[in-house]
Amino acid sequence: MRKNSTLWLLLGTALLPVAAAAGLYFSGLAGELRHQSNRGELVLPVKTLAEWGGNKADHTGKWTLLLTPAPGCDASCQTEQLESLRAVHNALGRNAGRVRVALKATAPAMPGTGVWLVDPLGNLVLHYPQAAPRDTLHDLRRLLRLSGIG
Repeated sequence: MRKNSTLWLLLGTALLPVAAAAGLYFSGLAGELRHQSNRGELVLPVKTLAEWGGNKADHTGKWTLLLTPAPGCDASCQTEQLESLRAVHNALGRNAGRVRVALKATAPAMPGTGVWLVDPLGNLVLHYPQAAPRDTLHDLRRLLRLSGIG
């Protein structure tokens, strides 16, 4: 009797995590447990360079922090926002060479204003409606660590 109970205990211990994982997966609860790690708004569907009206020479090859100011934002407002993006750029340290900061004052094809993160292929990746330097830096550090391009 003792042999059988030890065998069942060992088998139960091995199969319990598998059964719990399968239960979470098939019940749909696993999807609710996932969370996003990005702090900006993910641009879905992807807007390619041609769709948002970017210049290939200016927006490919490196990651780009692109500022599109709101219509009421004057020159001093734009300068302040650009300085905050340059501070993010400088905070990247050795990865700063992989990123550039740009201003697109007239953006008729852009889906909105704020700060946009453009990947090295020219696609809009993330959007920050308000200038949020800490959130931008967090997302950019993660992307640069995980990305093999740019």
